[in-house]
Amino acid sequence: MRTAWLAGLGAAVGVAVVLGLLRSTLEVGMFAVSALGGFLIGWSIRRGAWQLARHRPSSRPELAGAILALIAWLLGLVAAWVVAQAILPASERSLPERLAATPWLDWLLPQLGAADVLSLVLLVALGLAGARSTGIPETPDA
Repeated sequence: MRTAWLAGLGAAVGVAVVLGLLRSTLEVGMFAVSALGGFLIGWSIRRGAWQLARHRPSSRPELAGAILALIAWLLGLVAAWVVAQAILPASERSLPERLAATPWLDWLLPQLGAADVLSLVLLVALGLAGARSTGIPETPDA
């Protein structure tokens, strides 16, 4: 299962970076990235967990998919905050000074909206669905 977590975490970090960049610069494409990213996280977990081997169905990969999708969403918001602070026009302060002056929650709460909630729902739902395994029936050794 460790391979599944590592594969899913790699996908989650990639999704978070793309979400953060899109949210902070273009503010478009979040739904498509959330849908595709959630499925990619789930698929990575399913592939890492079973590696196409025969197995009994399990809900553990689904839970991992949902958890890593939530982590990707949160990391995406953190990445958006860092990028938004980095591209502030006409700022004379360094990036660490800007980050310290504008805490993440103070920046996030006024602008958190329905689009972000829908993005979270898409990520988690498709992370869960992508990790779902119906199982490949185990056959007794002949």
